[in-house]
Amino acid sequence: MLRLFMKWVLGGQSNKREATLFAFLISVGWDSYIFWKVGEGVDMSPVIGLASTVTVITFTGLLGATTLDHLGGRGAMDKRGPGGAP
Repeated sequence: MLRLFMKWVLGGQSNKREATLFAFLISVGWDSYIFWKVGEGVDMSPVIGLASTVTVITFTGLLGATTLDHLGGRGAMDKRGPGGAP
């Protein structure tokens, strides 16, 4: 069901870039919730470090997957796909 969501909603062919985009959007939503709660005066200090680490990791993954997709296409990320090694 998650693959169908990524294919229909986010589009694309590689499925790796869409997966990392989806993970990044989840982390941005998580960060937005934390900002909202901090604005209301709730102490969110125990989760701020984890949230910022996850956001940096997912952004780096999104950047890497997008770069690989643009430089080498699907075959560079998935050797089972067309153009990859047998």
